[in-house]
Amino acid sequence: FLARNYFLFNRNQWMDETVEHVSKAFLGLTMNCAKCHDHKYDPIQQTDYYRMRAIFEPYHVRLDQVEGESDLSMNGLPRVFDTLLDTPTYRFIRGEESNPDKSTVMTPSVPEFFSGIPFEVQPVRLPGVAWQPERREWVIPAVIEKARAQVPVAEKNLENARTAMQKASDEHRVWMAGSENADKVQTDTELHAKELLRENFQALDPLVWQTLGGEWKFEPGKLEQLRDGQDRSVLRWLGKPPKDFDVTLKFTIQGGSTYRSVGITFDSTQEGSEEGAKGLAPGPQDSEVMVYLSAHAPDPKVQGAYATQGAYHYPAEGRVSVPVMLQKPYTLRVQVRGDLVNAHVDGEPKLAWKIPIGRREGGLRFTAFDVQVAFHEIAISTLPASVVMREPSGTVSLDPEAQLEIAKSEMEFSEQRLANAKLEVDVLQSRHAAWLARWAFEDGELAGESEESLGKLKETAVQSKTASLRMDRKLGLGKAKERLLAAKIQLAKSTPEKRDAAEKEVAAAMEGVSNGDVQLQSALSATEPQGELVRFVGAKWSATRFLNSGADDPAVEFRATSSGRRTALAKWITDRRNPLTARVAVNHLWSRHFGEPLVPTVFDFGNKGAKSEHVQLLDWLASELMEHGWSMKHVHRLILDSEHYRRDSRVFAEGKGMELDPDNRFMWRRVSQRMESQVVRDSILAFAGRLDGTIGGVSVAMKDQANSTRRSLYFFHSNNERNLLLTTFDEALVKECYRREQSIVPQQALALSNSKLVLESCGPIADRISAVNDSDEEFMKNAFLWLLGIRADAQMLAASRTAMGRWKEMSETGLGQGHRQRERVLLVWALLNHNDSVTLR
Repeated sequence: FLARNYFLFNRNQWMDETVEHVSKAFLGLTMNCAKCHDHKYDPIQQTDYYRMRAIFEPYHVRLDQVEGESDLSMNGLPRVFDTLLDTPTYRFIRGEESNPDKSTVMTPSVPEFFSGIPFEVQPVRLPGVAWQPERREWVIPAVIEKARAQVPVAEKNLENARTAMQKASDEHRVWMAGSENADKVQTDTELHAKELLRENFQALDPLVWQTLGGEWKFEPGKLEQLRDGQDRSVLRWLGKPPKDFDVTLKFTIQGGSTYRSVGITFDSTQEGSEEGAKGLAPGPQDSEVMVYLSAHAPDPKVQGAYATQGAYHYPAEGRVSVPVMLQKPYTLRVQVRGDLVNAHVDGEPKLAWKIPIGRREGGLRFTAFDVQVAFHEIAISTLPASVVMREPSGTVSLDPEAQLEIAKSEMEFSEQRLANAKLEVDVLQSRHAAWLARWAFEDGELAGESEESLGKLKETAVQSKTASLRMDRKLGLGKAKERLLAAKIQLAKSTPEKRDAAEKEVAAAMEGVSNGDVQLQSALSATEPQGELVRFVGAKWSATRFLNSGADDPAVEFRATSSGRRTALAKWITDRRNPLTARVAVNHLWSRHFGEPLVPTVFDFGNKGAKSEHVQLLDWLASELMEHGWSMKHVHRLILDSEHYRRDSRVFAEGKGMELDPDNRFMWRRVSQRMESQVVRDSILAFAGRLDGTIGGVSVAMKDQANSTRRSLYFFHSNNERNLLLTTFDEALVKECYRREQSIVPQQALALSNSKLVLESCGPIADRISAVNDSDEEFMKNAFLWLLGIRADAQMLAASRTAMGRWKEMSETGLGQGHRQRERVLLVWALLNHNDSVTLR
């Protein structure tokens, strides 16, 4: 309970529930009633409550690694440990958390009316494995094995990098061979942009520009298109555009009805067509590509589109939402290299898009559609190979020369990563040896070994630590080199807007290499290098957020010494002079066997609790429990061998039992019990031969429970998430499982009739019963015996025989369809729906 009882945000609620349920479970006392004031019925003072809380004040929880699973998010063992031993406990005035009485620190203790039973707190020196969980024999070998598994992965990556470099080298060779000048792969034109036009509309040269469609108005400094409506207006450049180009258009959208689109069109093949002369859309034989900015109200955007065979296409991958407003100047820059298009809006990269149709030689145009717009400036230039382009994937487009350099760097990076992976295995083994030596020295000190022996152990520990720290520094330098190579590769691939950040990362990585080299040289030259051994992780503290709901509290340490408060409480609880613990325990045991406890209020033995007619029996069983070493098995035997356990739960017509004691207060008969919800489900799976009896492992998540055959014990459940079938049959609540309810509701009958669990199990159950004896008569007898635990009499067999005969004559539909003996499946289904299938008598 302590390991599972955990609150992320509220320590006071955590402590309240701990005090409440520890006292209810072991003492049968409702101490939670004394949080705000003295108990109204029992001699428990408010200070008693906070003294009990002080016992648990230092405790926290953690997750320890289990064998075979190092990932604590997948599986782990919750455990309790004491830390922050100096945390004070204060009484809350009227129980208000915001009003602590800090005048007095509450010391850990038990209720004062129990003061005759000793409660002595002595700090507990813990064994090494308790506060150093990494000592468990499987923890460190698992870490080393995980590191070793990375070596073949790194080898494979290096192999792939070498293959990629060879491919890049071959492509570079072909590219070099195809160049006009092998000594100078790129001409000046390819290396540097050549400006072909810069137009600021101080004049409108008819030898440079042609306007098509629309209503154009020129005045120095701008060219306006004033016509509104869904018609296309075109400003055609009369020059010959290069295949790869860089075009910038500055404009202001002044109005427009709906789409308000302004853009750049290229590869237009309508130059000589009638449609082209009018500025209309391409004809059936024409094609073009365009990139435009749209102030369309529902979805302003920058869009890459194309026309082919007279139809326009607007691919989703060519669209990026961008806020666009009227009366605001915008700059649209479009760069095209091959089939790759990059678009920027006001200097911000927005679109990286691949043209899905083949490039064709054609004209360059500036278009306006359903918009009133003013053009302010246009710049057209070639796009040199040195310009870095962004791919749709977010990477950059590079020429073969740059790609070869990156491939070389990536191979060097893979070589360094492989060296680091191999070195990490050696580092972990060295660190393991160092910790073993240190633990041997610590254990020797604790055991009080001789000074000579301790001296040798200490010398070994120091030597092992020195070797480990030197290996750590060597690996640190290797990791720094790996980071530097990765940063250089990222810089080479970075887009312009990310280049500054990439350069800063390279500078930081270079400084890391320099520092790593200094630290390595220092460790190699020093007799005893400075620093602490790096710890292995065998457990993780379940972090709390008591101080700030948005961040974890400062990490706590696993201490070599525990407070001893819980040990003192455990001894006090099980002291033979404690009048409550044994009685509470045997009351629970009795309740499990008979469905009714001797004391009905199982968690309240105080003055407010229900009285029992069987105090002497309770006392005797409690004495038996303590006198036999608190052996619950001994009490189980006593109960199961008793005459009362063998009594019938039926109510006979003869006798005066019902007349004298209708509530069975004096136990003159057994009380029938409904099976616990887990037993209901598990027994059906067991009958079908489908129950998974595996012990231990990860809890079954809610989403997997419907198809799981694991025991219900392993189902995850919480206050908010509980299995519907189990809840239908009175699943225990998470925090109140002292005594289960036993309800009878229609949903239980529906679950046994229609649930997937029952319907899928009937066939396998029928097959298993048939395998014992295949005759109908024996099948019916065994079905009653298996499923109801009774021997069928003649009347039961006759009724079953009649029903099976009728089922044989029915059409093959519903449950059991396709089964060779469908009537047997239906009999199993009927018996599972019998009350006695879920009842103990």
